[in-house]
Amino acid sequence: MAIHNLLDALKRMDMENDGAIMNVPGVGYILAWGTTVPVDGTSFYAPGCVFIHTDGTGEDVFSVNQGTYDSCSFKGFETALEAALAAITNGNGASKIGVEDSAGKITGINVETALAEIALWKTNTALTTAGNGASLIGIQDAANKITGVNIETALAEIALWKSTTDPNIPIQIADPGTGVAIPVTASGNCSVTIGSAGAETNTLAIPTFVGQRISFSVTAVGTGTRKVTAASAINKAGNVSITIAAAGDSIELVGMKVDAALAWRVVVNDGCTLGA
Repeated sequence: MAIHNLLDALKRMDMENDGAIMNVPGVGYILAWGTTVPVDGTSFYAPGCVFIHTDGTGEDVFSVNQGTYDSCSFKGFETALEAALAAITNGNGASKIGVEDSAGKITGINVETALAEIALWKTNTALTTAGNGASLIGIQDAANKITGVNIETALAEIALWKSTTDPNIPIQIADPGTGVAIPVTASGNCSVTIGSAGAETNTLAIPTFVGQRISFSVTAVGTGTRKVTAASAINKAGNVSITIAAAGDSIELVGMKVDAALAWRVVVNDGCTLGA
């Protein structure tokens, strides 16, 4: 019979209601059909054999053998796909994301929920904020300085802690009152309150580092004055003292090397009196 005649005969061939064709020796049938899906444990079907459920609907129309030649296990295509995803996600296939979940932390049924669970789990590990995972920022907090429950609060705490440990960050320097040295551990502004008891005084040591800045301004002023005497000259003229006597007076100094020694130099002076 000519090939085209054979193909035509095959097209018109009536098949049994149940059957299987294309048997690979030692492997099994690779295509089968019928009104009933083969019972699990039945033999002779190749792994991956496709079964056409002739009176099935939806997922039941096509099934694939996930078993062996000696013991079949036909599953609908969607079920088979979920099983494959489950193998990828270590049992949490419902999340439908291809990640290894060896810790068993993912229970979400969609990508959004699963990612949120991953973020929550990650922030509670030792590599984040030492127990303050609620801040959701991935930094090591060995000093246990972060207690904020959100990023804004945590960043504010970081800034506050940093300002007290990094002398390069300007801070508000508290007015120590009369007769006390002005601290020079960091850059910042010292706003003084001048009373009415006459001449108040302070001393100012040399700067701690090149580029350090310190400024003086007035919070309130009575009838007295405030005189700050530096440890060395603050300008080329050799002035060492700054007298603040009126509201609005202000001055800023910067630390620099003068003749190889650290010293303050006036950057701007508005109303203060410089003297010996």
